[in-house]
Amino acid sequence: LFPHEYKSHMSHDIVALCAKCHVHCSRETHFRMNDLEAQHQVQPQFIIDKSREKVKKCATALLRHQKSMPDDKVNEMKSVVWKYFLSTVDGESSSNTELGLYDELLSNDQLKNASEIEFRSPNPEYIPGPELVVNNLNGDHNKIADFVRDWRIFFVATMSPRFLPNGWSVEYAVKCGESKS
Repeated sequence: LFPHEYKSHMSHDIVALCAKCHVHCSRETHFRMNDLEAQHQVQPQFIIDKSREKVKKCATALLRHQKSMPDDKVNEMKSVVWKYFLSTVDGESSSNTELGLYDELLSNDQLKNASEIEFRSPNPEYIPGPELVVNNLNGDHNKIADFVRDWRIFFVATMSPRFLPNGWSVEYAVKCGESKS
């Protein structure tokens, strides 16, 4: 995502870690990336339809655990699923729903179909976090240099490395061909 001149032949920021340190560094890096995404207000990747999500959860619970559930909970969940099916057929209603005849109305196939409905849709506003963060740097050398140095500082503060290669420095050049700062 960075411009080519910031990543070509730059091995300065590639540091060998033992497996234990790698796991620790990866976890901390993940937290830092989440913080950066929050600062840049990354939109969610998917839009969640809560009502469809509830239908899916109810249908799944009924298929898996109906026999061990209290009758009132079973009826409540069947009502949710039944209302979903009614809403998909031009919003027609039936007096049977008022009578609580869901057992006769909902087949296992219908419950299976309801348990497979998609409740997430792609968010057209979504831009992946790393792309949004890099775009925010606008190709500005000073912003990119500060960003890279901040990551180096984060690495040193997080890992407290004892065996960095000779010449490794937070202030080392960021751009290929650039002399050390």
